[in-house]
Amino acid sequence: MHRLITWSVGAAAALLLVAAANSRRRKGAGADTGSTGRSSAQPETGSTVSSLMAVPVSPTTPAATPPGTAQGTPAIAAAERIFVAEAAASGLAEIEASRMMAARSADPGVKSFARQLEREHVSANDELKRIAGGKGIVLPEIASQETKALLDRLRSLPVPDGDRAFVREFGIEAHNKAIQLFEKEAREGQDPQLRAFAEQTLPRLREHLSMAQQLQGKATAAH
Repeated sequence: MHRLITWSVGAAAALLLVAAANSRRRKGAGADTGSTGRSSAQPETGSTVSSLMAVPVSPTTPAATPPGTAQGTPAIAAAERIFVAEAAASGLAEIEASRMMAARSADPGVKSFARQLEREHVSANDELKRIAGGKGIVLPEIASQETKALLDRLRSLPVPDGDRAFVREFGIEAHNKAIQLFEKEAREGQDPQLRAFAEQTLPRLREHLSMAQQLQGKATAAH
């Protein structure tokens, strides 16, 4: 009987110790809970699913806007962006050279040719600027450093030599390159507006080339 009482008291004491330990663990778990209200203890399977479902999903990052294209405007193929940039640069070079030679040349034929080039290339570049602006593409406003260096060389030449160099460099060589550029766009371009612009501008470029060849032929015959 004495042993039974002793065992009962011991068992009761052990139960009290376990209960106290459990109480301390529960209090510790409550103190450990972070700002999210979740315990640092390992969650049960159901809690794990709930936690994963509650994780906010970041919105999909929109595709980056191509360089030179304004937000909200249709994207343009890289090849056609190159066409726009090169066509604008070519037009600016013709405008600057023609403006200079119209004022500098003493040859009536060269002066008339230069004035026509300036007028028609200004018109073409204005139209290209309008189309490009609708697509968020910003065109250069000034001629390239290469063009400026070529113009400086023309200024340094005596007037007759400058006339011949202008007809050769800007009338023939530059227009041959421009025609190839515009023919490629007219043939392969994916943008309807840019393709139509190339098609409509080509006859004018070919006329400029023909005029330059005639001026060069006259200059050669005179010598």
